[in-house]
Amino acid sequence: MSLQNIQYRPTVAEIDLNALRHNVKEIQKRVPSGRSIMAIVKANAYGHGASFCVRTLEGCGVRDFGVATLEEGMELRGGGIRGNIFVLGGLLTSSLGEFIQFRLRPVLHQVDEVRRFAAWLKESNRECQAHIKLDTGMGRLGIFPSEIEDLVSLVKNNQLLKVEGFLTHLARADEEDLSPSERQFILFRELRRILAEKGVTVPICHIANSAAIIDNRLDGFEMVRPGIMLYGAYPHERQRTMIDLKPVMKLKSRIISLKRFKSGSPISYGGTFVTGRESLIAVLPIGYADGYPRLISNKGSVLIRGKRAAVAGRVCMDMTMIDVTDVPEAAVGDEAVLIGSQGEGQIRAEELAQWAETISYEIFCGISSRVPRIYLGM
Repeated sequence: MSLQNIQYRPTVAEIDLNALRHNVKEIQKRVPSGRSIMAIVKANAYGHGASFCVRTLEGCGVRDFGVATLEEGMELRGGGIRGNIFVLGGLLTSSLGEFIQFRLRPVLHQVDEVRRFAAWLKESNRECQAHIKLDTGMGRLGIFPSEIEDLVSLVKNNQLLKVEGFLTHLARADEEDLSPSERQFILFRELRRILAEKGVTVPICHIANSAAIIDNRLDGFEMVRPGIMLYGAYPHERQRTMIDLKPVMKLKSRIISLKRFKSGSPISYGGTFVTGRESLIAVLPIGYADGYPRLISNKGSVLIRGKRAAVAGRVCMDMTMIDVTDVPEAAVGDEAVLIGSQGEGQIRAEELAQWAETISYEIFCGISSRVPRIYLGM
């Protein structure tokens, strides 16, 4: 039996690789021929399992992958991934040889970082392709427009530091108002023009994230960077009807206890839920240590026998109580779906994120390593 199928408790995350394939095809239909897709697989593919997801994406024709750290890139390369791997977080290390050894492409985001990497390449007599990030309004990583002259002096005619591309990051593409993103698009195009006038031309520029891809904001750039949409979640509710995405992760558990309580009975820590009637309360072996957020206490719901049942009381570290009074046929051993579909019902990660006052990205990334991932469609 494969290790991934060994279960010591019934809480698991099912990863549907066929849904991932479907989402990639939806992206490929949107992206014009000849443009590259950099699949963002950082943070263990947003909690879905990077090695399985990247192999699946390679099978769909994707050849470029984005990770956050050198360690993530090394792990993928060590697992046999052949495509281009971009380390989006920059150098973050004093040891630079691994970028060459593991054939990883750094994304450089400071003039000093470009200078340091160029000096190391010269000292080592090695060459490496890299992308350079420009800050067009994100206010995080990236070289300011005012630093363009310094950048040009470092990269123009540099035979060892081969700048393959420029990129920038959209700060507000997942909002209703698209004007902030439009300003970033305009500035990015202008910076590319200025760099070209100064003799620095590159074959690849990229800005479009999931939200921009769904909005068809491709603007002639040569690469796109889908992230959350790969895993079946929408950056903004307005985009739900614009593209057909299938959730890749299904988070589920099973009822391990059923108890009937009189009206007026407190449930879970602090007694924040008190039964208003004679109630049937189920216990699920999943809690905030598994990534089911404590903020969902008394707000969320799960699917049992195709019906919604509310979270009753505070989510505990290892367990969550559910009011199944209106699911009278509920029984110990019944499947409970926390993210995903069951019967006619569905709970998407975006809905769970609303209850937890966060975003679907954090929900996916927060599903802890003690929750086994079971891969379907391999």
